[in-house]
Amino acid sequence: MWGFIPRLAEGLRVAGLPALAIDFSHNGVAGGDGGAAGGPVYRDPGMIRRNTIARERRDLAAVIAWVGSGGAGRFVPHPRIGLWGHSRGATSVLLTALDDPAAVTAIATWSAPAHADIYRPRQKRRWREAGEYEWLEGASGQRLPHWPVW
Repeated sequence: MWGFIPRLAEGLRVAGLPALAIDFSHNGVAGGDGGAAGGPVYRDPGMIRRNTIARERRDLAAVIAWVGSGGAGRFVPHPRIGLWGHSRGATSVLLTALDDPAAVTAIATWSAPAHADIYRPRQKRRWREAGEYEWLEGASGQRLPHWPVW
């Protein structure tokens, strides 16, 4: 986990709100908080390549189920669950909340895309031809691959 996310979770905790900050299973980010230099370092671009919104939704559903079953124990005595997501994680949060409205009582997003289909036809065509789509991750400066998600 990197950048401001651990600090945000700590701020919620200090305000008296139980907070659990997670990394999705295939985000590929190395440990640490990104430090003063800024963003994360992606040590396993293959994980990024295999990540999908569907995988992130499954990860988040598993966490919600764990909290709802009492797995969070003393940390969450009353499992009212609010979800917060940043960037593409915000898309996963919104879709997961739709899947389980009884469990999720609040949502917040930061820099959420307006819709999940953000690629232009020309980009999709190149993606199909090449078998993956490489993009420049702004925070780390690394070129990272994605497999088609359709």
